[in-house]
Amino acid sequence: MDATELKGKLGLEVYAAIVGRPWHLTRLSNLQRLVLTQLPGIANPKGVPVVPRKGKGRGGKAPLEQPGRDVLMIAAPNAGAKLAYIVPAVEHRLRSIKRFVADALARGGLHTDPATEERAAKIFTRGHAGVVIVTPTKERATEIGNQVLKTVHNHHEFQVQMLAGGVARKIQMRDWMQGRRDVVVGTPGRIRSLLEGEDEFARGMAKATMLIMDDTATALSLGLRDDLDAIAAYVAPREKRQTWIHTNELNLPLRQMVKSMLDEDYLVFKDLGVEKEVQPWEQVEQYHTVLPSGRDQLPHICRLIAHDQLANPGKSKVVIFTSGARVAQLFTTFLRALADSLPGGKDTNFYELHSGLTAQEREDVAQAWREDRSGCSVLLSSDFALKAEQYGTCTRVIQVGIPASSDVFKARLSRLADKGVKPRADLVLLNWEIGFLTWMLGEHPLKPCTTGRLQEEVEQKAAAFDADPAAVFPEDFALQEKRGLVPGEFTKFEGSVSERIKSVEKLYEELLPKMDELAIKETFASLLGFYIPKAGELRAQRPVIVQGVKQWAKECCGLAEEPYVSPEFLRRLGMDDGRTRHFGAAWLDRPTYKPGGAWLGRGIQRLKDRQVEERSWAGGAAELDPNDPVADPEMYRSTPYGKRADLAGRLLVPEEVKKSQQLAAIKAARKEMGLPVADLRTNPLEAEQSVNLPPLPRERRPAFGREHPEFAGFSAPQGASRAWPGGRSDSVAGMPFAAPSSVDAANLPFGESRPREAPRGPRRKEDGSSSRSGGGW
Repeated sequence: MDATELKGKLGLEVYAAIVGRPWHLTRLSNLQRLVLTQLPGIANPKGVPVVPRKGKGRGGKAPLEQPGRDVLMIAAPNAGAKLAYIVPAVEHRLRSIKRFVADALARGGLHTDPATEERAAKIFTRGHAGVVIVTPTKERATEIGNQVLKTVHNHHEFQVQMLAGGVARKIQMRDWMQGRRDVVVGTPGRIRSLLEGEDEFARGMAKATMLIMDDTATALSLGLRDDLDAIAAYVAPREKRQTWIHTNELNLPLRQMVKSMLDEDYLVFKDLGVEKEVQPWEQVEQYHTVLPSGRDQLPHICRLIAHDQLANPGKSKVVIFTSGARVAQLFTTFLRALADSLPGGKDTNFYELHSGLTAQEREDVAQAWREDRSGCSVLLSSDFALKAEQYGTCTRVIQVGIPASSDVFKARLSRLADKGVKPRADLVLLNWEIGFLTWMLGEHPLKPCTTGRLQEEVEQKAAAFDADPAAVFPEDFALQEKRGLVPGEFTKFEGSVSERIKSVEKLYEELLPKMDELAIKETFASLLGFYIPKAGELRAQRPVIVQGVKQWAKECCGLAEEPYVSPEFLRRLGMDDGRTRHFGAAWLDRPTYKPGGAWLGRGIQRLKDRQVEERSWAGGAAELDPNDPVADPEMYRSTPYGKRADLAGRLLVPEEVKKSQQLAAIKAARKEMGLPVADLRTNPLEAEQSVNLPPLPRERRPAFGREHPEFAGFSAPQGASRAWPGGRSDSVAGMPFAAPSSVDAANLPFGESRPREAPRGPRRKEDGSSSRSGGGW
């Protein structure tokens, strides 16, 4: 576009500076053409009444001047973005001055009065800041300031206030008090410092009606979001302020900032140079469900599996991700018992892949899963287990609870996009997890999928199958079966699918009383260790998270009452760490209180042996409650709160696993016999055997409280057998799969597990200095 086409859209002085001296601009870039052709309306102040513009438009009527709107400008480097927002900014300031002068004349009942106009313009320009341009670096601020001065070359009285580091604050405040405040260009740190420390500066900035944030993506990457929010809070309110955001990429933090700072009807100007390829994870059909209660979780997951089996007959392969190994084990037990409610019924193969298995067992399970051709298979995996494992072609991914991060979720979906199938991803959340959806997954094209809508859709598909089963399976499957090419490789649905689909609630209610309470409580503790460090990502307070997990254990798993966990147990999980110096480190007893200054006792040996007064608030280790989960709290802590690197690199010792399993079984047996369990807080197998412990009929109790004939037909598919941490694999047909073990190795690399001993860290010497032992952090 030729620059001369801007004539009539700009003031004469600004137009002359652009096409003549000093710019000498002949052609406009694509971005400049998109923005500047919207003048003069885009430069009008926000919230002003719509008034007729001078001249005649179509039909002989004067066109209306529309109020200004917020703008999002996405442009690649060297696209001419600075001039694209500088010209509207200058026009905005000039129009604001003219409007103020016209109002002053109207209030005085004057038509024209040069003295009044000059006095009103002086009051306005020296008391009201016009346009505020915030940029992350001093060098860029200087460049922007120089371009503003070139644009106002013919407005000799126009001034630019430069506010950046390297210049004394008193010099900048002197220029502020003595000069005009037409355009303010500066860095976030210096502008915020002056706003909070200089009252006169804050009063002038409070009247600014245009805020431009330049190179916002860089500013956010430098951690300047708080400064930008503070500046936006000091200037004119959002209803009276035009906000422009310029960026070279539209990432998740920037989307959140746009949502919080711009009006819903903001304009978007996008340079063609920043067009990017569609990411693989964006091609996956994505849905999210916020459950009304924990009781709806497992029935909803069963319906998602049934929906996939009906939508992909003969080739359904579902991967379910959970937050940890214990949850994967527990949900496998649940889903095997609820298999009768699926279209595939008992022929549905269930696999589990998590860090509770050895490296060889994980490899065998993954290989069996990839080679499964039954058309009705489900793989349950912990949130960690498949980071380095390709799980082959699958038709659906179900994420139960929040993923470890948004990047992990994207990586999983990206593996689905190039498999030659039309995949689908479902995110199933509890009501207190919705903060992760709105804050961390804003880039994902997630569609809502309610429990009622899914139930209705599944029942319709089941009714269609019952009406004409032959039409459900593709013709090629029938030909393959007829020719004997793949005999028995895929499973056809038998019987009435509609009746099985509707039986999920009944089967679920019958199953709940048979579940092992100890296994549920161990899973409950592991969920606390996973969710407490993620309070910031969930945008929820930690007590709310703890209560939400308690309700899940009662509603989803069928406990008679919410499980108890002591304050000391929560403290060791990092409940009170906050943003202190202990955040991100393994839990340690806080040092006892020492009276006097830190310098006392240095160099004097007799003072080093003095008695230390221990105060009640000193934070020493308190006793855990006997009703707390069996394993130590460190066993449940998730990665964000720190694991000792030397312990994380070791394999789990079979003897330690055996001792921990025996301790859990002993505690459960003593509870059933009515014996006290408080003395079992420390492992009795490591202490002196002062009492005769009851014999152990098994190393671990099954997930069902008793052997039941209904589950006599349960058997593990090939490659899907339950691997015991002790090294023995239980694949006996008809034996129920066991509950989650009491030692969690979730979130550790393959082949690596955590021993039972608590990790060591920095210890405090008596002289106040710290030392590290045992290879700790």
